Amino acid sequence: MASSRVISETGEWICPKCGSSAGQYRCANCGFRIYAGFFIRLLCQAIDGSAIWVVSQILQLPMFRSYFFFIFTNAASFFFFRLYFMVLTGLWGQTPGKMLTKIRVIRLDGYEVRWSNAILRNIFETFLVLIMFWGYGMALAHTSPHDFNLLSAPEREEFLGKFMPDFVGYCLLARYAYAFSEFFVLLFNKKKRAIHDFIAGTVIIRDPRMPFLPWRRDSSKP
Repeated sequence: MASSRVISETGEWICPKCGSSAGQYRCANCGFRIYAGFFIRLLCQAIDGSAIWVVSQILQLPMFRSYFFFIFTNAASFFFFRLYFMVLTGLWGQTPGKMLTKIRVIRLDGYEVRWSNAILRNIFETFLVLIMFWGYGMALAHTSPHDFNLLSAPEREEFLGKFMPDFVGYCLLARYAYAFSEFFVLLFNKKKRAIHDFIAGTVIIRDPRMPFLPWRRDSSKP
């Protein structure tokens, strides 16, 4: 995809709603705001979260059939969740939630997002999840696959809770805190950047002209 600049170095952009030249954060002619705010991003998260939840429920159906399936379904869930955001953002700057809400990720300098930006946007949460999986592995190491297979589903949950290292719980709390802090931070900066935007050097913009299918987008135009 050819790289095109949406926002200039001085912060100027062409309003996608009325076509006027605009600067900073809103169009003086029609009032359109270029940076995606709290509620539209919340809607985007709800759409993406629903899609991920459906897939995760399908993947978890065979989870407790055997030790192998427990490891496999957890690993598959991890890779799906991480790649869902990294790959789609790296390819088009959009997940399905962003496609439907007509928002997308770009670099802070106004150009199309790079793969490095997509990875950095997810690096912190990925690190937390990897630590949690390490904790799962330490818990499962206390029993043999044969013993684990003989346990009922409630007994397995109780077993994992008993042998799970404390740091796994702390990582889970950190994930929740991080998720809530994303929305808290974007409320207090004019470009509506969340924590992962600061980490990755990105910003999310709105453009009602964008097609639902990002590969049909003309990258030669802003």
